[in-house]
Amino acid sequence: MLRDHFDTADKVNKLIDGGDMSCTWTNAGWNNETLPESGPLHYTMRGESIESNQPRLYKDLNEFLTAADDNYGAEYTYHFTNAGWVCHDVRPNPYTTNNVMEVQIPEGSVN
Repeated sequence: MLRDHFDTADKVNKLIDGGDMSCTWTNAGWNNETLPESGPLHYTMRGESIESNQPRLYKDLNEFLTAADDNYGAEYTYHFTNAGWVCHDVRPNPYTTNNVMEVQIPEGSVN
């Protein structure tokens, strides 16, 4: 999904500028209604303020991964680089010392 629909820095910035989100790509709204088109489901779309859900800027990848693991219980993180999307598994993992492993994003599309 990320590679299919958010493949340029401009598209990624627009996605991030929407703030926190529940889902990156859906056609279902907050009341399970069918939306006219598919796209991200940001919390601001259900009336929450952008101030409460604004994007956060981290000084480096380590700070971002630490925040994801410590602050909001993420299972996976994704970040966009010049080479494309990179995914990290930040779930507790007995095979790493810091609970973070870079993992492959599966090829293909859910469409």
